[in-house]
Amino acid sequence: MFNQIKKIEEINLRALSELAAKHRTFLSVYFNGWNEWEEHKNDIKKFEVLLKENPDELEHFRMNVKMLEETLDKNVQKENSIAAFCCWAMDFCEVYSLPFKTSYNLFKVDSSPFIRPLAELNDEYESCAIVISDNQATKIFMLSSEKSNDLIKNIKGNIKNHVKVGGWSQKRYSRRRDKQIHHYVKDICEELVRLDNETDFDRIVLLGSDEILRSIKSALPSSIKVSKELIDKVIDINRSENEIQLEINTLIGELEIADEKNLWDKIKNELFVGGLGVTGVNDIIDYAESGRLDSVIIEKTLNISGTRCRKCNHLQIQSNNCEKCNSDDLYNVGIVNELAELLTQSSAEIEFCEQIAELKQLGGIAGLLRY
Repeated sequence: MFNQIKKIEEINLRALSELAAKHRTFLSVYFNGWNEWEEHKNDIKKFEVLLKENPDELEHFRMNVKMLEETLDKNVQKENSIAAFCCWAMDFCEVYSLPFKTSYNLFKVDSSPFIRPLAELNDEYESCAIVISDNQATKIFMLSSEKSNDLIKNIKGNIKNHVKVGGWSQKRYSRRRDKQIHHYVKDICEELVRLDNETDFDRIVLLGSDEILRSIKSALPSSIKVSKELIDKVIDINRSENEIQLEINTLIGELEIADEKNLWDKIKNELFVGGLGVTGVNDIIDYAESGRLDSVIIEKTLNISGTRCRKCNHLQIQSNNCEKCNSDDLYNVGIVNELAELLTQSSAEIEFCEQIAELKQLGGIAGLLRY
């Protein structure tokens, strides 16, 4: 099946995370444009050589490639960025045309879909509402995936600036102006409430003139104030669209870094008091398998090899017998991808972060428990 998606949230990561086999029957491919796909033709030849001693896996691999090529030939444009997952044994083939370029260019055979890149993108491009507003007009966007390219609403204000007139004229002017602002801001807030009812997002970013931003924050209903993180910044919205977009991108990047730091600070505080903080791959694996993790922070550069038991599905770093059932029937896996699957299945939050010195010294991964 081919899917042209507009934002990364449209991919059902949970459904992908629940797909697994006991052998290397899944093919995962990421690439940007047809030239990168052509480069993967060399990977096909390489994997056919490597799988010769495993004829069953070789057959699965060849059928996966055939399914994928048929889907790509029918649907994919030369410039598309693609994430694809195929498993002939399950009659499963999902190809996603992404709305932006991905930093991953890989061709991977494993026992389950390689969803780590999508989990990272989900973390990086969390949806939020963007409100750009001054006295004259307001634009409301939904920011998703890479760009705030979905204009939701244009609201006209046409509120005149303060002017100096004398006596009762000044008071009448001020009352009329206050009433105009009230109705203008009421329209903005009603649109945000409508978005809240129809769209999943956790943050509202307010940009523009100080007077209107203060009025919007004051007029927002308590349901919005409680459920959404409100960020406001006074800017001159008469600048070019490119300059405003750069302002938005910079602010969102700063907020993402702040989210990472806040989560790490929460974990550290719990570690100090012997509370709900955990560090180290082994403990994270154990708690992920029992569904007890609320949130996890992982360094983007972290790569750890491990094994999964075919008998009981236990995940571990060691390659000797299974720690849970003592079976010697293990197969190699990438630990971070396996953890991404487990955490997605239990609806845990995953933050992929740049290097944090303390976190790196503690294994590059840490988490907060639910209980």
